[in-house]
Amino acid sequence: MSKIFILLGFSTPTENSPSFSTPVFKQGESLYLQIIDEQEQIRDFEKIENIDIDVYQASCNTEYTIGDEAIYAIRNHRNQLIQHNKTNMDKYLKENSRQFISYPFFYKSASEFSHLDSPEFRGCRNNKDYLLLQILSNAAKEFIKPTNNQKLLQNGKNKGDKQFHPYEPAHTQIDKAFNFSQDSLRSSYFEKFISFAQSKHQKLAREKAVIESLILSAYISHILPDDIENLESVRSTLINMLENSKIDLSPKTYESVKPSQLKRKKRHSPHIKLIPRKIIDQNSDGLSLIIFITTTINHFKSEHKFKQK
Repeated sequence: MSKIFILLGFSTPTENSPSFSTPVFKQGESLYLQIIDEQEQIRDFEKIENIDIDVYQASCNTEYTIGDEAIYAIRNHRNQLIQHNKTNMDKYLKENSRQFISYPFFYKSASEFSHLDSPEFRGCRNNKDYLLLQILSNAAKEFIKPTNNQKLLQNGKNKGDKQFHPYEPAHTQIDKAFNFSQDSLRSSYFEKFISFAQSKHQKLAREKAVIESLILSAYISHILPDDIENLESVRSTLINMLENSKIDLSPKTYESVKPSQLKRKKRHSPHIKLIPRKIIDQNSDGLSLIIFITTTINHFKSEHKFKQK
C-alpha cells in the first residue's frame, strides 16, 4: 500500500474569518487527517469518513508522507488562505498579531497555538473576558463608521416610538470626539467610546474591567504627553504605563511627564513614572482594556480610510 498522501485542501469549521483550517489529505478514494508528534512532524494519517465537508482546494497536489513536517493553515481576516509549517506559522502570527486584535476569540486560539503575549489581552482569563472584548470590538467597528450611525439616528427620528439612550452621542459628536486631534486625544476620548458602547450594551456598566478602565482614564487624560499626534502614539504611551508604572512608589496621585523625557528614554525604561503602583495594581485589567480599545479603534479607523481611497 502506498504511503503517499495527497493534500486535497483545507476544511474550515466556521464561516467566520480569521480562523484555523484543517488540512485534508487523500489516498485513493479515502480522506485522511495528519497526526502530529512532538517534533511537529507527521507521525501517521488518520482515516476519516467521507462525510460532506467543505474543503478549500489546495493550490497544487502536494505529496506528503509519514515523517514530513506537519502543515498548518488559517484563513486570515481578508479570507486568504495562509499555510505554513509550525515555525513559520508562529512567525506569521506574531508578526501579524495586530491585524487580529479585533477578533478576540481567534486571538485566543492563536495565542494558545503560538504563545502570543499582547498587552491588550493580559486581562483575559476565561471566555467571558474574550466575549467582553468581542462586544467592545463590535461597538468600535460601528462607532468608527459615521455613516452607519447617521442612518441609525435618522431612523430613530422617523420612528416616534423608538428612543435612544440619553447619553448616546449624536452623529456630529461622534465625528468631533474621534477626529484624533491633539485636543481630543488629551481629553476623555476613551470615556466617550465607553458611553457609546454602554448605550447599546448597558450591562457593560457592571463589568469590573470597564469600571477599572474608567477609573484609570481619569488619570490618562491628564498625563498624555503634549506631542501625541495619533492613537498609535497613545498605545505606545499606555504600554509604557502598563510596563513601567509597576515600580512607581511615589505617593503622589500622578505626576506629569515631559515629552522630551519620553524621547530621551527607551520605550520600556523603568524610570518613567506615570501612575502610582497601587493604582495600576488595582486596575491593571482596566489598563489592558484601554489599550485594547485604543488599538481596535485605530485598526478600524485605518481600515475605514483604506476602503475610502
